[in-house]
Amino acid sequence: MTLASLRHGLYLAVVAAAAGVLLVAGSALLGTPSFAGGPNLAAWALIAGTAFALVGLWSLVIQVDGHCDDLERLRRTVIALDPARPVLPAKLAGEAGSEVAALAGALEGYAARQAAALAVPQQRWSAILEVVEEGLLAVTEAGLVSLVSPAAAEALGRERVAVGTSVFAALERHDLTDAWARAREAGGPLSVALRLTDGSTIQARLTVPAGLGGAVMVLPARTLARRGAVAHALELHDRPPPPPPLADDLPLHDLPVTVLDTETTGLDVARDRVVSIGAVRLHGGRLFPHESIDMLIDPGRPIPAASSAVHGIDDAMVAGAPGIGEGVARLVTLAEGTVLAGHNIGFDRAILRRQAAEVGVALPALPLLDSGHLASALEPRLSDLNLETLAGRYGVEPRGRHTALGDALVAAEVLARQFALLADRGIATFGEAKAFAARARGLIAQQRQAGWYP
Repeated sequence: MTLASLRHGLYLAVVAAAAGVLLVAGSALLGTPSFAGGPNLAAWALIAGTAFALVGLWSLVIQVDGHCDDLERLRRTVIALDPARPVLPAKLAGEAGSEVAALAGALEGYAARQAAALAVPQQRWSAILEVVEEGLLAVTEAGLVSLVSPAAAEALGRERVAVGTSVFAALERHDLTDAWARAREAGGPLSVALRLTDGSTIQARLTVPAGLGGAVMVLPARTLARRGAVAHALELHDRPPPPPPLADDLPLHDLPVTVLDTETTGLDVARDRVVSIGAVRLHGGRLFPHESIDMLIDPGRPIPAASSAVHGIDDAMVAGAPGIGEGVARLVTLAEGTVLAGHNIGFDRAILRRQAAEVGVALPALPLLDSGHLASALEPRLSDLNLETLAGRYGVEPRGRHTALGDALVAAEVLARQFALLADRGIATFGEAKAFAARARGLIAQQRQAGWYP
């Protein structure tokens, strides 16, 4: 017997007991033949005893019901765990009963042991690279630093070649791109002289390995002492696959998505204006954080103080920033052939569409997917559909909240976890996900009334 079947059995027992109480009470009060001579003390005692039993049974139902809810929440959380950071939300175990809390703790311990085991090869690999006399630097095709050894950091400046930063903060762009093209043509290591942004020159061997999606630079050994460990994020070389044709039968694990968020001067899609655009690519349940947009937009009018208090963007910050036309053009390039998604995405699409039309730029009619609608359909009893609340439920760490890119990244991670929960429900395609999200009828009606949907 499962807890769920026990819960259903208890519900039936409560209904049966309640029917029994009504039958006994009716018999006693009406003086039916079962209680010849009318109501009597024995009948009332039977009614009272049955009522007390019913109260006790109902108390048991409440406890079992809560236990089942805790287990179901834990199950959903495990399904939606991020394999890269398999950490269960502390809040989950803290609110659950002792057995569920113990199970959550056991799962978290297992995840921690797995993460520690996977880290050992990485630590050994880094320890080997740390003793290499020459400097090693790897960059993506877009120029993002994905690996830097202590010697390379020393040669180029630690603050200028941190992982995830642009290599062009350290090396002159034209020299590097020209050398890159020659190394690709050579098909092997090429000795080059590269100019640094401070005007000095450094010798390097540049290689463009096939399949890496970037380049590797080997810098000459330095006599200065090296400190620190090898820093790397080699996943930065990964790029989302080319978007397949969008169709209702496209599996969710192959769905190309651009997750969008905007910061604005207010919440009126007919009058307010965009001050920041943030977007990031998702493919199925995998996030590609380096395929993103993070830009300020000059709204062409003063930003109200109340709005600045929310997102921290004021008039001085957007002075000289690009206009909405350039922002929409960059978004169109990133989002081409993808589904446009986000939390309350109808708002972002509506305000961008209106402003784009004002400057004569077309915003393509991309299909939409709203993480808020999916959350409402997945958990109809959940009243708080705030993005931060959903992040907490799904174990997503909020970062850069109330910035356009920060909210887009959080929404993307929430959506990735929702894809896993949809798969658990047997919802495997884009068309099925759209139909499921449409169950959030109340929320959709509110947003349509606000002008977010045509």
